[in-house]
Amino acid sequence: MSKVLEQLGDWAPVFEKVIDEMGDSYKLLTSTLKAERASRIVYPDSPEVLRAFQLTQLKDLKAVIIGQDPYHNGAATGLAFGVRKGFTINPSLRVIYKELCMEHEVDEIPDFDFSLESWAKQGVLLLNTTLTVVKGHPNSHENLWKGFVDGMVNQAVRFQKDNLVFLLWGKYAQTRFKTMVEVANNYDGTSHSIITCPHPAAEVYGSMKAGFIGSNCFLKANEKLDYPIDWVNIYEPDSPLQSDTLDGGQIQEQ
Repeated sequence: MSKVLEQLGDWAPVFEKVIDEMGDSYKLLTSTLKAERASRIVYPDSPEVLRAFQLTQLKDLKAVIIGQDPYHNGAATGLAFGVRKGFTINPSLRVIYKELCMEHEVDEIPDFDFSLESWAKQGVLLLNTTLTVVKGHPNSHENLWKGFVDGMVNQAVRFQKDNLVFLLWGKYAQTRFKTMVEVANNYDGTSHSIITCPHPAAEVYGSMKAGFIGSNCFLKANEKLDYPIDWVNIYEPDSPLQSDTLDGGQIQEQ
């Protein structure tokens, strides 16, 4: 078994089906990414590209939160919205934290896990629609991953799981995935839930009046789940990264 399939765990059959359906476009994805890493700094590092699937195994999947592309400053860890220890907390994540405080009626959450690994290990797939980015160039790989990410989500939604909760924040996520989930519910007999609200980043530019704050999206998600997520769990990350070879490795930043 390849290191990539080993890393993916029970997502491996889904992965194999998706890349088979992608055909030459998947070969183009991997060759392009390998070439990019040979000459430029690309985030996150190779072992973290598929980390969202690694930490949230398909059998444990309860909820899906969609991000866009990874942080382009080195803070990316492979989990949407999560920030690597030692980096400044991104404004969107600060807004998420503020909403959690409001929902739990507290001023602060001691030792909150800003990496969001605790969510991932409880069954929350923190999936960016773009899995890599060139340092300092947001959206630089926006078109590279579309077929792969959409294929993975579509397989999970239609054929692998039922009763998932999708937290779709902002028009981008809603436009991209709301119809996909509704089609599965209407034609495949699934019973997935969709919770929509503005993107957390909208609060940064909207004087905290955009609508994410006060949306109660985390409480609403738990109301839909048989086994709720502990969104404020105090958690110490303990998962070592594996040395996968999806894209040929990463040049090291000096």
